[in-house]
Amino acid sequence: MRAALCYPGNLVQTQESNATGFAGDALDASKATSKMVRVANLGGNDRLLQYVDTFRAVFSYAPDG
Repeated sequence: MRAALCYPGNLVQTQESNATGFAGDALDASKATSKMVRVANLGGNDRLLQYVDTFRAVFSYAPDG
């Protein structure tokens, strides 16, 4: 998850190639924290693991483009 969200360029556009307005390095994983909040058995060998990851974010707003 951290690699997907924090790798430079991954947040620049959506799957449909629309600009998000995020800088390529908007999320900083160096001080990210992770906490498991829930484990649930879904039946058989299937389980649901729910985590909360907290990142430092840096945003810039330029209303005129």
